[in-house]
Amino acid sequence: MKDDVTITLFLAAFALIIVSWAWYNYCARQTQKYKDLKKAFAEDFPLDKAKKRPILKKATTKETVMATKPGLYANIHAKQKRIEKEKAEGKPVEKMRKPGTNGAPTAKAFKESAKTAKKK
Repeated sequence: MKDDVTITLFLAAFALIIVSWAWYNYCARQTQKYKDLKKAFAEDFPLDKAKKRPILKKATTKETVMATKPGLYANIHAKQKRIEKEKAEGKPVEKMRKPGTNGAPTAKAFKESAKTAKKK
């Protein structure tokens, strides 16, 4: 009976050691993850030390994004130039899509491009 109690106490102590070791390693991993995230955040968003908060970049507006991309008419003119070039070289010519077919510009796209068209 004494041996059973000794074995039980030994196993309980061993289990406590294992659980403590696992908890310690879990906490160490979580701390490392937190430090890595904090470092990545600091690289992306530098701190404004006077205000003690991150310096956030201003969001780009739709107009600035649209100004950098070529417009609908620029794409149409580029395709027309490619077609002329292919005809001159005697290669198979790509064709302009018919209105209403898949991938062709819609009426809505033409109206939107007219709003942003440069005035001459």
